[in-house]
Amino acid sequence: MGIGMGLSRMNPNLFDRPSELTFKAYYQAHLFAATFLQPTVTYIPTPGLSSATPGALATTLRLTVLFRAMNDDNHNHFDRLKGAIRRT
Repeated sequence: MGIGMGLSRMNPNLFDRPSELTFKAYYQAHLFAATFLQPTVTYIPTPGLSSATPGALATTLRLTVLFRAMNDDNHNHFDRLKGAIRRT
């Protein structure tokens, strides 16, 4: 679980507002094994595009699956396979 705040300075040649403020909150749930689900809520009270633009609320849902990195045993197995392929 986490919260954050960001303040961005905007390019005055492209945007009406000098800055954009962002608030974010998230929670990461461990579903099973190496699978995680993370809902995030973002609120931007001062969108930089235009001073006439009202505040924006956005939500996202992220699914993360971690894959196991190759260790020495995996490398040895892979090397044996490469050797077997070369011999054929």
